[in-house]
Amino acid sequence: VTFTGDRHLHAVLLHSFSGQSQASLSLVARARQFSSMLVVIGKIVSATSIEPTFAAIVQNKDELNIPLELSTIPTPKEFKDAIESLS
Repeated sequence: VTFTGDRHLHAVLLHSFSGQSQASLSLVARARQFSSMLVVIGKIVSATSIEPTFAAIVQNKDELNIPLELSTIPTPKEFKDAIESLS
């Protein structure tokens, strides 16, 4: 697939405080009537290429809803404690 138009990269950074539950997020793509789009999920490997993992065509009022599994990056102390527990 050759991309000739605008390209958009979407990202999110979530903050949480102790005692808060983690938000549940979904990737949602909706196409209008008589339109279509290609949704590609993968890794960006350079400024001009992507390594696709999954792809879907959404067209003619379709809706694609993918629940996202989130994980939290540990704090330096949590990481150190986890490494120490392995030895």
